[in-house]
Amino acid sequence: MQKRLKRCLVLAGFLLGIYILQTVFVLTVTNDEQPNIASNDSIILPRELNPSTANIRMAIHKYNDTNSIEPLSIVTPSRHVKVRYNFNKGWQIQTDYFEIYLYRAYYDNRETLDTNPAVRVIGVSEFMENRTLHCLLWFKGQRRPTRTNVILGHIGEGVPRHGKMFREYIYSCILPTTIDNTYISPEYVSIITSEFSTPTNLLEVKIPEIPKKKIDFGMCVSITYWNQDPYKLIEWLELLKLWGVGEVSVYNNSLVAASDAVFRYYSENGFVDYRSGELLMEDQGEYTLLLMMTPVLNDCMYRNMFRYRKLVITDFDELIVPRLPSMNNYHDLLREIDREQPRDFDYKMYWFRNVYFFLDLHPNVNRPKYLITPRYLTRITNSEYGYSIKSINDPMICIRVHNHYCWEVISKYDNGPWTVDVDTTLGMNQHYKRCHFDDYLQEPGSCKKMMQVTYFDDTMLRFRDPIDSIVRQTIAKLNMTLM
Repeated sequence: MQKRLKRCLVLAGFLLGIYILQTVFVLTVTNDEQPNIASNDSIILPRELNPSTANIRMAIHKYNDTNSIEPLSIVTPSRHVKVRYNFNKGWQIQTDYFEIYLYRAYYDNRETLDTNPAVRVIGVSEFMENRTLHCLLWFKGQRRPTRTNVILGHIGEGVPRHGKMFREYIYSCILPTTIDNTYISPEYVSIITSEFSTPTNLLEVKIPEIPKKKIDFGMCVSITYWNQDPYKLIEWLELLKLWGVGEVSVYNNSLVAASDAVFRYYSENGFVDYRSGELLMEDQGEYTLLLMMTPVLNDCMYRNMFRYRKLVITDFDELIVPRLPSMNNYHDLLREIDREQPRDFDYKMYWFRNVYFFLDLHPNVNRPKYLITPRYLTRITNSEYGYSIKSINDPMICIRVHNHYCWEVISKYDNGPWTVDVDTTLGMNQHYKRCHFDDYLQEPGSCKKMMQVTYFDDTMLRFRDPIDSIVRQTIAKLNMTLM
């Protein structure tokens, strides 16, 4: 027993010695550079030149919440942290315990927040609802990172990849309270899986632009890939422009040349903000592309949250349509909704019921093929509330957005009347596609049953003439055949 006790005491003394040496080494490293992304993919972590005990004490007590400061024993003594990128360097990776792919990080200091400002990190990881993650916030001029816990919010349902289940997330890092209640954005942020993890990611924290004049209606679209009918895209973009949308943000991954040419044309003309959507995993399977849908949507929202007064969300085969003859654009639409369905709330989200104009239903063959909406004037009964709705949102209170609507708002507004289930006589999300329910439900005959009762609906005819000539001109400029 005495020998065992002696061995334990020796081991404890040895570990204490390592701890003291590590602490001394951390406090005597001399390098006062801020984090910079180096050409060799290394990140230079901040160091302090000959720090005094007083300076250390001041740094530790800078924040009222001292538990959020990284303990001295945990800060890595390594001069460089190797940042791990995915195969195309579009995402950074943390993989010590499980896989985390990180896309972008934004500083969120909206006046509507009911917390301190935050850093919102957008990414994908294995399912982790029951795990605690940590943020390392790197501030300019601060010798060591500030550590806070991640507030996790999913932005998708997830899909399987290489034998694991992955899900899309927003990792929120709330800045600790400062003594003087003033805040600045960190320069960089890392996400780690435990207090003792070495970060292998360091994302620049982007500060969203605050413009002198806002865009009244901006649109964010999820990841765009493979083949999109170029004729439909031209009609879709011109209708949005007609209705008052000022900018459409599109993220391209693997679009065919004809589709890509349309977006490049509208990008050159200042209507489309056309960006690359890099794969996070090295495969072209659709599941991997689906994992990118909501990350790029949230990237769009946070990048433009001060630029867009209202955020419109639809897909390329959908249009939120102002349905009354008195409505010519989205301004008219929202004004009429507010009059007919008043809500005493400053930051409303408008939810539009889905209605299918299935392309299986017979078109009007006497109308030109280059315009879809005037040819297909037969619809089925509109969908129930909640199914496949699309929305016009207020980015001032949205925390997490999905490709249908805002999934989470700032908590102090959550009990308010922030959603409007728009009356179908005022507006609907008109959905143009072939019926997919036989495959989706795995029930042959479902489509035939759904299309037994149909309705003639000529709402879109009044928008044909205003866009017809510009659509034809664009088709000619892109050397496409006029059908």
